[in-house]
Amino acid sequence: MVALSARAAPIDGVEVGPASWPTAHTGRLAGLDEEVGLHEGIIHGSLPLTFAAAPGAGDHEVKLDVTYQACSDALCLPPSTIELTLPVTEVALVDRTLPTEPKSG
Repeated sequence: MVALSARAAPIDGVEVGPASWPTAHTGRLAGLDEEVGLHEGIIHGSLPLTFAAAPGAGDHEVKLDVTYQACSDALCLPPSTIELTLPVTEVALVDRTLPTEPKSG
């Protein structure tokens, strides 16, 4: 059994946090003696990105590998990984200001 996971390729100026998924419920699958974590239906997760680049650094592409294993009550398919490329477009700071660093003192 392979757990649901997501991994982003390193990007200069971007810190990638850990993926967050809904809590799996436990259940049994045919042929397994132990309970396993299961998700059903459509799963929504998140992957936090923190951009450290200064304004004007331009657009980015986040390359993401999502690994999963689909199962029914009777059988499990082999684990699969899908590769996604997600565009992140820089937005101009029109009528907005960047947060300032707190002054130490």
